[in-house]
Amino acid sequence: MNSQAQPDWPKLMEEVTAQFPRTLAYLAKPREKMTVPICPYCNNPSELVTGEVIYPGLWHLRKKQLYRCAPCSAWVGCHDGTTTPLGRLAKPNLRRAKMRAHAAFDPLWRKKFGWTETRFPDRRSAYKWLSEQLGITSAECHIGMFDVDMCMRVVEVCQGPDMTKDRKSKT
Repeated sequence: MNSQAQPDWPKLMEEVTAQFPRTLAYLAKPREKMTVPICPYCNNPSELVTGEVIYPGLWHLRKKQLYRCAPCSAWVGCHDGTTTPLGRLAKPNLRRAKMRAHAAFDPLWRKKFGWTETRFPDRRSAYKWLSEQLGITSAECHIGMFDVDMCMRVVEVCQGPDMTKDRKSKT
């Protein structure tokens, strides 16, 4: 028999909870089981496919998970390592609009795009600002869920004169 003392689990959990309350609160939230996304164009369920189906010949995307509606040519990628969609299924025009919206919005909070300074310290505060500019709630503010018109509004808001005047590029 092992003579080592067993940890006092209730006390240990109390200490961990005190150190990491936000993480434990997040982990304790009930999670909804992910259902297969329904195509917004034809109302049919999508199918989970790999990048080999959507991007044949692009070896670096072959293992990527995506949901696809074959009849509509609509698809959406998944968060890395999961089957959780990044947004809603989109046809080519909406995918291009989302890419333009991200290209305008992401430099406001991501330093990796070549700016020495960003307008916002993190993604959350940038999305809070964006939701206020668009007149929607923070819960509704997700570029992956926007339609083409809302994506174009994101570009307009993010490229306005107040947003670009104090950025400094690396040179």
